[in-house]
Amino acid sequence: LRANRAVYSRTMATSIAPMNAVATDGAAGATKTADTPRWALETHFGYDSVYSGSIDAEIDAIEAKCKTLKANFEGKMGESLLDAIKAYEEVDIALTKALSYVSLSCDTKLDDDKAQKRKASLFQRYSTISGNELTFFSLELADMSQDLLEAQMEKSPELANYAAYIDDVRRSQPYNLSKEVERALTVRAPFAGKGKVVEFYGNELSRLRFKDGDEEVNMEVLLAKMTSSKDAATRYECMKALNTGLKEFERTAALSLNMVAGSWHAENTERGFERLRSQRNLGNNVPDDVVDSLLDAVKTTGVDYCKRYNS
Repeated sequence: LRANRAVYSRTMATSIAPMNAVATDGAAGATKTADTPRWALETHFGYDSVYSGSIDAEIDAIEAKCKTLKANFEGKMGESLLDAIKAYEEVDIALTKALSYVSLSCDTKLDDDKAQKRKASLFQRYSTISGNELTFFSLELADMSQDLLEAQMEKSPELANYAAYIDDVRRSQPYNLSKEVERALTVRAPFAGKGKVVEFYGNELSRLRFKDGDEEVNMEVLLAKMTSSKDAATRYECMKALNTGLKEFERTAALSLNMVAGSWHAENTERGFERLRSQRNLGNNVPDDVVDSLLDAVKTTGVDYCKRYNS
């Protein structure tokens, strides 16, 4: 079911529409308009804006379905697993649609405080619903005995369609905390932990401007110029401008890194992961040894390739 969240991202690749984009020149405060690709989000999601009342109405309906799901299946997952998963899938798809639209739309307006407040409000509500009503689902599925799961698979052959999802959830079983702790972590996620720090870091980074000749540009424009140029002198000037501009950001970067690394280490320790990146590897279904081999390749062969490119 987790793949549902990727469906809308893939759909966006087919929905680019040209619109007038406005870019701000940080030095002069002037605006420049240009025809650039913009996501036509409304084409696929059916909302006219992030402030649409239909989003709130849909989340109200989703919350009611979550309460019903919990009442019907908490403590009874082993009786009708197929019905439980289908009910959860329906809720997951509906939540994904609403929150994907809000997230994608607001991520194009990082300087718009009103839009960011709207996004934060909806995601806070999502965390409350998810923590209070849905925490039981993945925990009970992960804790279900193999014998009971096999009996349900035999009883309902359609469960084979969800085998990948079931395996994904059950892989986390050794690292899950108690239901009470998992609920508390989910409910307070919008206000604490590494997620909010990463969001703050990204927003602040988007506000940075770097010298590019007589102009000031954002990091994306500078990096695009640096990586696409075949001229070593141009790449050097871009890298020099990048390093100079990031000097003003070093305190924010250091504090963000310290908070994220500390939070990640504490959670990994509580959950029993052996290595710092093991939790991420588990989510990606990639063994630690494979990732270690890739990192070693980057540090050895990758260094030679990088030097060859920039020479």
